[in-house]
Amino acid sequence: MMRNAVQELIEVVRTERPAVLFLGQDYVRIDEGWDPVLQAFIERRTAQSVGSPSWRDAFQEKPISEQEYEWLSERFDRSVQSERMERVFDLAWNAVFTSSVDPKIAQRLETRGRVPEPVLTKDHFARASRSRARPAVNFLFGRASDSSVDVRPPRSLLELKRRYATNTSAILNRLADTATPLGVVVIDGFDGSSDWLELDQLLAPISNILGPRVLWFGGGGREAESMFLSQMEQDGLLIRDTRSLAQALVEH
Repeated sequence: MMRNAVQELIEVVRTERPAVLFLGQDYVRIDEGWDPVLQAFIERRTAQSVGSPSWRDAFQEKPISEQEYEWLSERFDRSVQSERMERVFDLAWNAVFTSSVDPKIAQRLETRGRVPEPVLTKDHFARASRSRARPAVNFLFGRASDSSVDVRPPRSLLELKRRYATNTSAILNRLADTATPLGVVVIDGFDGSSDWLELDQLLAPISNILGPRVLWFGGGGREAESMFLSQMEQDGLLIRDTRSLAQALVEH
């Protein structure tokens, strides 16, 4: 009998094959229904109440200032992780790729004696590309706490596009090699209509039929606009679960 996505993940971890997490910007909202950090950030920038904001809304006003990113970083630092989300971070990941700018993600992986290594640019290669003891945390768009020009997160839509072309795409191209054909890439917290990364930008590097299996928890986003999603499902490369990974683990 064919295993579902969470059964596949648990089997991969049990047999110590590579498990790589791709964590989208909406992992809190998809799991809990809303993201208080995102809500506060967008309302602070727009100076008005906003219903169901997305991370792309951050670029609708004037460019994001260094002070605003400092404020966002402080909010991330004060945020409290749900118990079931802690189970997600506690899994034996070999590496993490994320479109989030939350600097605390690396810290959340500091369990079981692990020493995560942040990777911020295409010129930085982790000492171990797929290590459960020293998992690389690849920040595709930098961290809110960084202000140096070469690593800071994008401040405008133009900077976002430039960042993807000059840095993000090169890091994403490591995703399939990190997972290897024997492992899995687990997508969680990704919404293609909100995330700074577009769906096909994420799927293209992992769409090779000889690549790793892809397990997508949370679903949603702009599936109809994807050139890769339906083909990957037809080829058996991708399994979807409408639940968040945290919820799926609780219910397993």
